[in-house]
Amino acid sequence: MRPGLRGQVDRALLFRMRLFLILFVGVIVIVVVQVVRAGAAGLVGAPIGVVVGYLLGLVASRMLLLSWNNEAHKVVGRMDLAGAIVLVLYVMLDVNRTRLLAQFAAGDLLTAISYAVLAGLFLGQLMGTVKGIGRVIATLRQAG
Repeated sequence: MRPGLRGQVDRALLFRMRLFLILFVGVIVIVVVQVVRAGAAGLVGAPIGVVVGYLLGLVASRMLLLSWNNEAHKVVGRMDLAGAIVLVLYVMLDVNRTRLLAQFAAGDLLTAISYAVLAGLFLGQLMGTVKGIGRVIATLRQAG
């Protein structure tokens, strides 16, 4: 996000985005370690896991309804019913991630793919939120 836009985004929303970035970086480190342990199969499975997780993360970023708050002069996020449903599905997927992936891999490869999906989820959440903030600000500028 451009530095000039930070002042136009609610602190809680910025905190959430920073948290997703920190978690993404931390989990990617774990993925790299697991890929090294898994060998060549991890070099294929991990990137696929990141892409799948990224796409799921973009969908999960829908749990926040982003809008402009005229009083605060900032982009804020709130959860609506559709967002709550997405959140519940997201948690269910995350809890069952290893069981779902166990059908396709085992051992270090399973761990690498599982964490790769998780890393992709964090990245997708972050990017979906950034794009949503950009849309809100662009709409505001067009209207103003």
